[in-house]
Amino acid sequence: MASGKKITKEELKTPDFFVSHGHQMAEFILRFQNIFIAIGGVVLVGGLAWIGISYWQSHHENAATTALYPLEKKIQTEVEKDKKVSDSTLNEYQKMISENSSAKSSMVSLVTTTPQFIKAGKAGQALEWFGKLSFQSSSNEVDYGLERMTEGLLALESGQPDKAIGFYSQILAQESQKSFHGDALLKMGVAYQMKNDLSKARETYEKVRREHPRSQAGEMAFEYLLYLAQKGV
Repeated sequence: MASGKKITKEELKTPDFFVSHGHQMAEFILRFQNIFIAIGGVVLVGGLAWIGISYWQSHHENAATTALYPLEKKIQTEVEKDKKVSDSTLNEYQKMISENSSAKSSMVSLVTTTPQFIKAGKAGQALEWFGKLSFQSSSNEVDYGLERMTEGLLALESGQPDKAIGFYSQILAQESQKSFHGDALLKMGVAYQMKNDLSKARETYEKVRREHPRSQAGEMAFEYLLYLAQKGV
């Protein structure tokens, strides 16, 4: 056993550090017990409130998903069968979206159902529903990019290129949405082309090629540039 400093009899008699300081801490707590009780109450109430809000949000999202999913399937079935959606189904879906406008599930539902609305010629109507959602995605989340890209597509499909450019500009302004920048730029070029601003369209496609050369957007931009070249632009 390695030798070390020997403990003296006086040190053995010295009160343990934790015991002595424990008594001091106890006296301190007793002196200010009302303050500690108040702080504890605030922490407890805050914790319970947080749990309650989280539970309500989860319940709200589940309820919205449960209400919207059957209508999504109904819309899909009608479009596959007749390439249109009945007015009664549209009205019912719009009602559910309106009643759950603060739920993320409503935004997700609109994104998911957008291809069906485009096939049914209801792109403009779907875009209006997006605009009435009270739910707002954080600009740092991927949902933000998905929502803006979908809104931009609906704007293009409904013949509103200026609105489309606005949506794509929002994506390009966010560094956190960089994964969408190539596609947003490409679609912005399409919007300028729709406006017959061919010079601006060409500049945008060239930017896609320059900044995203190895992406699918870059390849598509090349095809658009070939088309414009044939038009003498």
